Amino acid sequence: MTRSALAPLRSRLLLAIALIALAGIIAGGARQLHVQAGQRRQAAVTARHQNTALLEQAPAEAEERNRRLRLFDEWSRRGIVGGKEQGAREAADRFLDALFAAETVIDAHYEFLPPAESGASSQPVPGYREKRSLLKFRLELLHDGDLPYLFSALGEQAPAWTRARSCALRRNTAPEQENSGKRGEADAAFSAANLKLECLFDWIVFVPEH
Repeated sequence: MTRSALAPLRSRLLLAIALIALAGIIAGGARQLHVQAGQRRQAAVTARHQNTALLEQAPAEAEERNRRLRLFDEWSRRGIVGGKEQGAREAADRFLDALFAAETVIDAHYEFLPPAESGASSQPVPGYREKRSLLKFRLELLHDGDLPYLFSALGEQAPAWTRARSCALRRNTAPEQENSGKRGEADAAFSAANLKLECLFDWIVFVPEH
């Protein structure tokens, strides 16, 4: 076969090779476009999930901010936040004197002690410094029903953030007496102080840092 006869064949062969190469380039480009499209879809799905999570989280964050604002307002009203140290101690004495002056409290003694340890506040308030004391008190009470009111008042009305550390409750028992007259005297003494309570509470206020 002459060279002139091979020329058309060579041309067709080169064209076929060029077409095959072009097909490969097109196929590679298509695969790349497919991969990129998949990545864009995945990014869109991820972004949608993130946006959905943020939208779901927003009400909870707003509620938490509102809760903290309400708590700060309540603490400010009660004097837990913002008062001076001396004023805080005077407010504590007034509150406890009034609380323990109830008719059902036969005897009451309380004192403030330095904290056993210092540490980070469980309820930090930005811009304020924690002032922690330990409130120790001993009471003699007439009735069991006085205990819920006592602890509720300490938790909800005290001019401090309070937290019970320990409490010991002892119930008096009337002694047995053979003589009826002595028995009556013993019952009267027993009824005068039915319960004895001794507690230790954290007593925390927040005063301005400056």
